[in-house]
Amino acid sequence: MLVPFNFAHDYPTQKPNHYLVCPKNFCKATPDQISPILKLSSTQLKKKVAHIITNQPRTKLIEYNNKKHYYFYEQRSKVFKFPDYITVQIIPINENESSLAIYSQSKYGYYDFGINQKRIENWLNQIQK
Repeated sequence: MLVPFNFAHDYPTQKPNHYLVCPKNFCKATPDQISPILKLSSTQLKKKVAHIITNQPRTKLIEYNNKKHYYFYEQRSKVFKFPDYITVQIIPINENESSLAIYSQSKYGYYDFGINQKRIENWLNQIQK
C-alpha cells in the first residue's frame, strides 16, 4: 500500500499515472493544475470534500489527520478492482477562504488513460458548485 503524498516534500512518480493539483507555491513539485481559492472556510471545505469523496463508488477513507487537514483515500476500478490512492489536504487561507491540494495516483500500471486527471477535475467541479 502507498503512503499519503506529502505535498511539502514529495514528487510525483515518473510514470504518467497520476495527477497533482496544488495552490500556487504550496507543493514542492510543479502541479499539473493550480487549485482554486474558494470562498469557504476550511471547515466548510472539509465537509464539502468529505461529502463528495465518500459518495464516490468503491471509495474508502484509509487514513486522516484532522489537525493537519489531510485525508488519504483508496478508490478501486470498477472491473479489475485496481486501487488508486488519493491524498487531499485542506489549506486554510483566512477565516472565509481556503484551498486544497490533491494527488491521485494509480498503484499499478504505467499509464492510467487520464483516469486520475478526470477524477480530480470532476471533484473540483463539484466542489466549486
